[in-house]
Amino acid sequence: MRIAQVTSGKVAVPPHARNGAEFIVSYLTEELVRRGHEVTLFAAEGSTTSAKLVTALTDRERSMSDFDKGTTPFATFAQALSLADKFDLLHSHISETSVLFNLYSPTPVIHTLHGNLSYPYTKILLGKYPDRLYVSVSNAQRAPLPELNYLSTIYNGVPLSLFPFVSKCSGSYLGFLGYVNHEKGADIAVAIAKEARLPLKIAGDYNHRDSFFSTAIAPQLKPGTVDYLGPISGEEKIKFLSEAYAILVPIQWDEPFGLVMIEAMAVGTPVIAWNRAAAPEIIVHGKTGFLVSSIKEAAEAIRQIETIKRETCRVHVEAHFSVERMTAHYEKIYRRVLAEKR
Repeated sequence: MRIAQVTSGKVAVPPHARNGAEFIVSYLTEELVRRGHEVTLFAAEGSTTSAKLVTALTDRERSMSDFDKGTTPFATFAQALSLADKFDLLHSHISETSVLFNLYSPTPVIHTLHGNLSYPYTKILLGKYPDRLYVSVSNAQRAPLPELNYLSTIYNGVPLSLFPFVSKCSGSYLGFLGYVNHEKGADIAVAIAKEARLPLKIAGDYNHRDSFFSTAIAPQLKPGTVDYLGPISGEEKIKFLSEAYAILVPIQWDEPFGLVMIEAMAVGTPVIAWNRAAAPEIIVHGKTGFLVSSIKEAAEAIRQIETIKRETCRVHVEAHFSVERMTAHYEKIYRRVLAEKR
């Protein structure tokens, strides 16, 4: 198949920092190429791919002030649309923007929804076009817009070769990996670690224009008790995940998926997450981690963490969240859409 993978064009694929959707696009693109498909990736300069790379805007153009207000995704999808007749289908990862252009495409467009659908502008725009071809990344994600034409739920997957299994935990700390804000629960993670009387290591970036880090996290920092490592990636991330006693995901918002959970379980590390949004679809309570609803419940779960077998965590990801499984599911959707078009 001739497939166009279309991103927002804002960040490189794969990204240099934590941008979950762009990692998934990279994993999917590379696996599709490996399977023999002719793939074109529409993404930002600096992207690395085995597919043909098309960039709508240079980094300089993208950094200009008039492109700072959401224009880049429009330019990127417009470029893909101008070449639409060269593809069997377009696979968009920029939801709202591409839905507006979808009417003018001579080629079928599949929209994977990576974000939270409860935002007012999202509900308004997608709600006006419920008959488009949508894919959700979890069943829980659909709740704000159940009326959309969902082709399927396809869970995100990771290349297991990038997340080698570690049979034994060599660390004694709790880990928090993600954007450091209240929605991700960074402050809740600190409270859990204190309740459990275990050290906590926090890894991830934060909004330097926001006061959250300076008011809720910085005053809690104490070497050996609560440490902030800053953004990490690559080998640092694997080491961080595999050496953690458990990874804390105390989300305070309805996160559509939560990539860190499958990354942690892939290396064998159990996850303790708030029992909301997509977490119950990802974690098997009592088998690959624990689903909790309070700081005290989380601390109690930590005391039971040694009942979780690291091998079970790995096998769970192999069975449900591998890049091969994700890609095979997308291939099935692609063929179905093309068959219906014919």
